[in-house]
Formats: sequence, structure tokens, C-alpha cells
Amino acid sequence: MERTRRSWLIWAAVAAGLLLRGYHYARDPAVWHDEAAMLANVLNLPVSGWLGPLLHDEASPPLFLLLQKAVVAILGDSQYALRLPSFLAGCLSVVVTAVVARRWLPPVWAAVAVGLVAVSDRLLFHACEAKSYSFDVLLAGGAIWFVTKDRWPMWVRSLIGAATAPLCIWIAFPACFVFGGVLTALLPSAWRANWAGKAAFVAFALSVGVSFGLLVVGPAKAQRTPDMDACWERGSFPPWEEPAKVPVWAVANSFDVVRYNFHPYGWPLLVPVLVGAWAVSRKPGGWAVACAALLPMPLALLAALLGKYPYSASRLEAFLAPGLALLAAVGLWQFWNWCRPTAAKVAFLLIWVPVLLIPVGYTARRVIDPWPRPAADRAAEYVLSHRAADEPINANHWEYEYYLRRVNPAVVRVEHNPSKAKTPWADWAGNWAKAATPPKIWYVHQTDDPLPELPPDALPPGYRCEPPITFDRVRVWVLVPEK
Repeated sequence: MERTRRSWLIWAAVAAGLLLRGYHYARDPAVWHDEAAMLANVLNLPVSGWLGPLLHDEASPPLFLLLQKAVVAILGDSQYALRLPSFLAGCLSVVVTAVVARRWLPPVWAAVAVGLVAVSDRLLFHACEAKSYSFDVLLAGGAIWFVTKDRWPMWVRSLIGAATAPLCIWIAFPACFVFGGVLTALLPSAWRANWAGKAAFVAFALSVGVSFGLLVVGPAKAQRTPDMDACWERGSFPPWEEPAKVPVWAVANSFDVVRYNFHPYGWPLLVPVLVGAWAVSRKPGGWAVACAALLPMPLALLAALLGKYPYSASRLEAFLAPGLALLAAVGLWQFWNWCRPTAAKVAFLLIWVPVLLIPVGYTARRVIDPWPRPAADRAAEYVLSHRAADEPINANHWEYEYYLRRVNPAVVRVEHNPSKAKTPWADWAGNWAKAATPPKIWYVHQTDDPLPELPPDALPPGYRCEPPITFDRVRVWVLVPEK
């Protein structure tokens, strides 16, 4: 009766998570840098190109790109359409977390687990972008739910796993870590199963191994580039040049992984996470839950130690959020049960309530003051609504490949890195200046630094610059021919 009476707390947390995701999805924020790079691959690369190096040193699971391509074919290429799969996956991840938490925790503590996922600032961000990270989170939460279905015969669970593993691994890169946890979780049951269960479990393990192997030697290898590695070098891989620092790096980055998922100050929750894993593993059926929830984290760490996968406070570890939230709530419940004297309970509240409420406050702030992004959408809309059909456009960020996708490519130049420009500015602008009737040139400059008063590139011969139009972190000039 007590569990039923307070179960509304769990579903209130679910409702909060769904409302927050719906709000950020509905406000339709501007496409951001890495998101634009992914969209360029969906819209501009053929399907055969998704297995090799991607445009702009991007990395993305091939099946996620295929899903996005299907969305474009069915719903079009608007921001709402392209972000819809991630939005739905983000919403489902909250529901799945609630289904698992209410089985293993009393309502109050289950609501804590769901709330950590529901109000996570980073998960909210990922749920309103056209990237695959929400699928990573959904898959990890679904894996924990899957291993709890101990009433299903082993051969049924193993065959389901064998059938779904290739799809999951090729739509979410971290699925290889998740399935490592699932296989370990089911191993004791498979050992006790009859011959059919053992054979199906072997088929499951082979399905995971073959799918993972093909991913490693195929897209994962082909998509990795030196520029991509350079983005992750600082702190994301162990400092093997100083071996004595590697253990310190591993511990510090593990705290940082938890901090990322429960931004901005969630790092202390690693302590109840470890206690929760110990407490859950002591319950009937808890070994499977502990493995599925926690083991993907050390597997990701192992991959980083081998130089194959970044391990840091980054979006690549967002998939750990459901397991960390569940175990943190179990650990906090265990701490509370250990606090017998009133003074101990007061100390518990003074320590842990702020840790849990700070992410709530931070997320509430983002409702009023959303994540800052350059106003690429408004700048592009201004240019498109004011230019003549034949006037060329120069822009310096990938976002404009998306926003200018319907403009004739012959008159558009988008260069993110001027030092490695594919088309030098002087050549591109000079060709327009040499035309019989030189056109106006639209110059769009986006930066996180202070906006310059004049275009950073030299004006082409015979051109003058009109006063700019300024948007948030974007400035637009019109270069007009003198004659």
C-alpha cells in the first residue's frame, strides 16, 4: 500500500522530464556546430559514403544516419523533423528508467533515480539535437530493463539479444560496452540453463562479437581522423607518457563522467553509485542489474586505456546516465538506512540534498535562459530574405551548409577553417569581382570571440563594405561593388 500510495512521485518525475524535453524541442534552438556537421553527412553524402570518412571529421553510427535519411524522405529536412528521433528517444529513456527504478526502489528513492535522468542538463541538451546520444541513453536504460526479465527463459532472452545486437551496435557506438554488461549479467543464468539456453547464449555472444568486430574494422576505423583525435586529446585519453599519473587520471575522469551526466556538480554521486552497485548485487537478481548498470563504465575506461574511445566529461559518456542514476539512488537509500541516529539523518540531508537539488536549479535556469548558441538561423534567414537570387554568400561555419542548403551551391562558400580553406577567399571573391556585372557579396562571420568591426578577409578589388547587421555572435556585411 505504501508503494502504491507514493508511486505518484515517480510519475511526477517522469512528467517533469517529458515536459522539459518537450519545451526545449518546441523552442527549436539554432543548429549548432557538430550537429550541423552530422546533418551535412545526412543531406550531402550518399549512403555508401557513410561507411568511410565522413564530412567535417564527423563520427556517427551508420544506422543512425540511415534513420535520419528516412526521416528526410518521410517528413522533410526541417529542424523539427531531423531532431524528432532524438527527442522521442530522450523521452523513452525517462520512461524506461522509471520502469526499472520502481521495481528496485521504494517510491521516494525511485523518484530520485528518475529525477536525475529527467532533469539532467546534458540529457536535455542531447534530446533536442539531431545527434545519436539520446539513442545511446535509451539503449543503456533498455539493457537494464532487459536483464531484469528473469521470468523469460534463457533461450528467449538470448535469441532476442542476438537479433537486436547488430541493430543496436550499428545505431549507437557505446552499445558495445552496454552489451558487454548484458552478457556478463546473463552469464550465471546461462551457465545454469539447459542446452537450448546455453546454445542461444553462445549465439547471442557471437552476434555481439561479430557485429562489434565489423564495426571496429569498418566505420569506426574509417571515420576516425587525425583532426578528430586532436579534439579529444586533452584529458580524454590516459597520459601514458607519464605512467604514474594514469591511475590518478582514471579516478579523476571517472568522477568527471558522473559530473557530466548530472551537471554541473554531480561528481560526489560516484560514491553512492559504487555503494549502490554493492547493495544491488546482494539482492536476488541484483547481480544482473549491477552488471548492466555499472560494467559499461569500466569497459569504456578500458577502451580509453587502449586508446580506442575517449573517457572524460563528454557526450560520449552520456549513455551511462540511466545506470548511474539507478545505482546512485540505491546507494543513497542504503546510506539513509545506515543513518540510525537523528544527527546522522540530518547530516545526510545536509550533504546530499544540495547535491541533488543543484542540477534541478541549473535545469530550471535553462528554461528561462537556454543554452547560448550563435543565431545562425536568424542570420541565414536575414540573408535569404534580402539577397537577390544570383548574389553569392560567404560564411565561416558549418551551420550555414544546413541553412543555405537550398541555395545554388555555385554561389555559396562555407569555410570553417580559413587556414585549411578548400577555396581561398581571394580566388573566390576575385572571380565575382571580375564578372562583367559584379554582384553584391553577402559575408557572414560567426565567432565566440568579440565580433570584428570589418570583415576579417580583405575586400575584393572594387568593393566597399556597408554597415553590418549584428545577431547573437554573428555579423552580416554586404559587400557592394563601387560601380
